[in-house]
Parts: sequence; structure tokens; C-alpha cells
Amino acid sequence: MSGFEHESVEIDGHSYDAQVQYDSHGGAEVLIDQNHDGTADIVGYDHDGDGYLEEVDVDRNLDGTVDVEMVDHQSDGTYEDITVDNNYDGTADAHVVNGHAEGSYGSYGNA
Repeated sequence: MSGFEHESVEIDGHSYDAQVQYDSHGGAEVLIDQNHDGTADIVGYDHDGDGYLEEVDVDRNLDGTVDVEMVDHQSDGTYEDITVDNNYDGTADAHVVNGHAEGSYGSYGNA
């Protein structure tokens, strides 16, 4: 993998400065540090290089633990598989399969 590039990433209507690292197959790993503590709070993976993140892990309360996991199996920008820990105890409280997440989590660059 080459070094990280800085790009603007839109997540649920908000723009963030992200570090994007492209791999040799055209995919990318996207890292966003929302509170500037040096730890990525949102990590996304674009496996096929289409600009849509097929997997996103989110630390909503910024404690260093993933609270939301989303998977877009069809690589179309809609997450069909979502797991959420709403009370931040480390256990999934909700798991939605073949559902749809509201908002626009998961695009970067020109997608």
C-alpha cells in the first residue's frame, strides 16, 4: 500500500477530512478522526474502488470501541447489514439484515 492521501468524505450530510490509503487492486481504506485524538473513529473499506464503502465501522461515543458496523453487500451505497451497540456496553443491541440505513454513510471522492 502507498501512503495516505487526504480527501473530503461526506458522511450522513457532514463533510470530514479523511485519510485514504489506496491498495494495489484499486480499493481503499478510509480513516476519519472526528475528535482529533489520533485514533480513527470511523473506518471504511472500499474493496472494489467504486467510491462506495462496502464496510464501515463507527465509534459514535469516541471511546475507542466500535459501536456500529455496516456492510453494503451489493456495493450500491445502501447498507443491508447493520449491527449497533446503542448503550455502549460492548454487546450488539440491534442487528438489521436486508434493511436500509438512512443517510449517506459511505461515499468519498467523486462517488
